[in-house]
Amino acid sequence: MAEIEKLIRRFLWSDNLNSNAAHLVAWEQVTKPKSAGGLGIHRLEEWRSILVAKLAFKFLNKENTLWVRCFQAKYGNRESIFSTKRGDSWAWKLICLGGTTAIQNSMWKIGNGSNTRVMEDAWVDPNLPSLLRTFTGQPEDTLPTRP
Repeated sequence: MAEIEKLIRRFLWSDNLNSNAAHLVAWEQVTKPKSAGGLGIHRLEEWRSILVAKLAFKFLNKENTLWVRCFQAKYGNRESIFSTKRGDSWAWKLICLGGTTAIQNSMWKIGNGSNTRVMEDAWVDPNLPSLLRTFTGQPEDTLPTRP
């Protein structure tokens, strides 16, 4: 990614990709949105993170596409939805990487509540204790769990 961004900067600042022309404006300024005075050029690492989070979001929402069905068949029955193991495909690892971002920036629709973890999930602020800890007075990791 860094090499590609380097080529983009060279293209932007000079007429020859092999020359090192002076950078007239900081790259941080160039990558700002046009509305903020920049050129609206995306930073590749941020753009990659957004696209990977979008893939994870589609996986979470069980979009009815062939790739989602394939990944659900292969990886969908794990204890933690975005867990990786040695030997997993690079594509699955990338989706798992985006899963954290997708979950942090999502709002959940409760529906019938069958997949809602009322006692374990943080409902207001992740820094607040869960309801389970509040009711039992014990940390979550010391409580017995069902097999």
